[in-house]
Amino acid sequence: MSAPGAQESHGCPYRHFAPETLQTFLVETYPALQMGSLEMREVMESVKKTHYHVACTRVFEITHAGNVKKGEGLGGGNMVTHPNEYYNKSLEFER
Repeated sequence: MSAPGAQESHGCPYRHFAPETLQTFLVETYPALQMGSLEMREVMESVKKTHYHVACTRVFEITHAGNVKKGEGLGGGNMVTHPNEYYNKSLEFER
């Protein structure tokens, strides 16, 4: 999969962002994540191992802690494999 070009805004941030940029993005976007926290280290370790879906799923668990527990993913152990899954499940929890 090729990286998005300069004028493009698609793609997986876990795959295409530099680690420092990704961490800053996550901290600014999700107040539940803090720089240097155990959770952030877990996310970044998954990114380092190129397990982007694991990193994304872990962020989902952290940011939806009232609805899912660590290891449950989207629920029932399902991993995030597409941004629409993350979005749709988030909307479901908001209802």
